Amino acid sequence: MGMKDSTVRWPQDGTRLNIEDEKELQFWAHRFRVGRELLKRVVTSVGPRFKDVAAQISYRRGDRVLR
Repeated sequence: MGMKDSTVRWPQDGTRLNIEDEKELQFWAHRFRVGRELLKRVVTSVGPRFKDVAAQISYRRGDRVLR
């Protein structure tokens, strides 16, 4: 499954998640392989920094941190 869909685009700032931008929300949900609502809850809980969100999602799954 490729990322060629024009509705999914790389965010302007790859270190912070902007869940207010629908296209970025879609990108990050796809990137982390989670639903949009879960992603919104995680960002609300830990803040928008990529590292913090990745660590929280990995903790919830019991995985290693996504890179």
